[in-house]
Amino acid sequence: MILVDPDGRANSKDPPWKQINSVIQKEKFVGFREGAQCLDLAKEQLNVVGYTCGSYYESTTHRVYTEQKGVNETETAKAIQYIHDALEQGIPVLAGVDNSPGHPGNHDETTDHFIVIVGQGNDEDRNYFIFYDNATACRKDGTSKNNRLYYDSKDGKITGKSQNGYAEDRSRDYTITHIRETKALKPKENE
Repeated sequence: MILVDPDGRANSKDPPWKQINSVIQKEKFVGFREGAQCLDLAKEQLNVVGYTCGSYYESTTHRVYTEQKGVNETETAKAIQYIHDALEQGIPVLAGVDNSPGHPGNHDETTDHFIVIVGQGNDEDRNYFIFYDNATACRKDGTSKNNRLYYDSKDGKITGKSQNGYAEDRSRDYTITHIRETKALKPKENE
């Protein structure tokens, strides 16, 4: 007997990602405040649980997507593995995202906003990351279980929606542009 795949879907289903609930408690959410920049708020979100992140220029930063060049599949695979490994150890991960044409001056000429990835899972055969979005002062929206970025193995993008007003005012979904390595905060000398 010859096995056939008449509609080309036999290999389209990716194995489900392990369910990892949020590695940051909702009570520790850092909400938006006037005068604060989203990168600073995302870093502060990491700080409340004892972490910081590397800079965009470090070799450990995974540059996965730009508007100009599209998806870097090699870096995307490395970024996904890094996020899985970090979350399994209870470590959140800072991500840059694109959500509107152009950019506000970031180095990759694509990143518009920053978020913190806090969990992962699978629904209806689609793999996703859960994130906290510090572009809102509303904890319910910023930590919503529906703040999901789905990985599409066909186009290589990791995209999704945020449940806050900032995201609704933008012209498109969030697409991960880069992932920065999470680092433990160094203890202060007085401690």
